[in-house]
Amino acid sequence: MTAPHLTTQAPQPRADVRSERQPTKRVDAEQLVLGAAGLVIVALTAGAFWLSYAHLADVAGQHGLGATPIRRWAWPATLDAFIVAGELLMLRAASRSSTTWSQPFLRPPRWSPSAS
Repeated sequence: MTAPHLTTQAPQPRADVRSERQPTKRVDAEQLVLGAAGLVIVALTAGAFWLSYAHLADVAGQHGLGATPIRRWAWPATLDAFIVAGELLMLRAASRSSTTWSQPFLRPPRWSPSAS
């Protein structure tokens, strides 16, 4: 014979509470739309980058940089690197809810010349 207070049943999961182990079967429509928009943006960015880079390389070749292929392709790379850097700074500012990208650079120094 076992005592009734020593026999316990395993806890049963409640139907109204979602367990972390059970993934939801319903896919959120907003997440699908955002994912599709992200894919379209990546495809458009890649296409625009390719067209811009190829055109700038042709322009560089026609204006004196065509003698060496490295210089012909380095010129558009430097321009596109500035564009990428600017967009990364804008993304950083947006993620910090900052109104200006230069805000960290315009802060007064932490040290004072008169203190040293």
